[in-house]
Amino acid sequence: MKKGDKSERVEAADFMNDCASGFPFEALFGTTPNVCLFVKNRDGRFVWGNAFLVELCGAASLDEIVGKSDFDFFPRDLALDYRREDETVVATGTPIVDRPWLVCNAKKTIDWFLSNKWPLRGRTRRDEAVETAPILGVVGAMRNYRRFDKTSSERKNDLRDVVDFMLSNYERKIETRELAELAFLSTSQFERRFRAIFRMTPSRFLAEIRLRASARLLTSTDLTLAQIAIQTGFFDQSHFGKAFRAEYGTTPKKYRAAYGTPRRESESGDAEERR
Repeated sequence: MKKGDKSERVEAADFMNDCASGFPFEALFGTTPNVCLFVKNRDGRFVWGNAFLVELCGAASLDEIVGKSDFDFFPRDLALDYRREDETVVATGTPIVDRPWLVCNAKKTIDWFLSNKWPLRGRTRRDEAVETAPILGVVGAMRNYRRFDKTSSERKNDLRDVVDFMLSNYERKIETRELAELAFLSTSQFERRFRAIFRMTPSRFLAEIRLRASARLLTSTDLTLAQIAIQTGFFDQSHFGKAFRAEYGTTPKKYRAAYGTPRRESESGDAEERR
């Protein structure tokens, strides 16, 4: 055993001891199938995880993951997004519920997951509120829709079939009415239930799916910006550019230059980027 490996495991053990007492890590991790579960410290390094996480990272055991970060296992552009999200949860103390994410597995293929992250707080004194405890890191859970089994009662009472449809058809125009029909609800009933479950509107959820897909195409293909816009369901390249800048704080072209393989865009594409 390397000296560094031992120190990382000691740090992880200390971290877990500092967490608020009563958090059921072992019970949760040991009884939840088809879900990737993990704990990270404030620096974004893994201190705990289940077998699904080990599989995603392409590791042989949890020991190979503890003390390392997303940058050690996933493409840099994806790792940066994961890290930014972790930092937001730590900074605001606000959980993120069922956010669509692209995740790279050990075979280097990309699949869709729904990601949930909660701030993980430390111990408090008896007279202190939990909200005042320091945030030590994040605890997260991700569900892979391709591997998530559904019972008949679950199919009737949740919106997984709707989300499956959105993940498989985001490249084309999708009407809210069409989604409501899949859920056997009126449009107004569907919108209320969707917001209650995902904390956002169906249109915003679909926009996030499209943005994650477009970011991945920017870094993993040499498609033009216009082609990516069409393939990810945006009206045109201008619409794509504006939505991308609003989400990522930079243009698609600059994002590609930073995290992918730059390509020579057409003159119209360059002009669009300068707007």
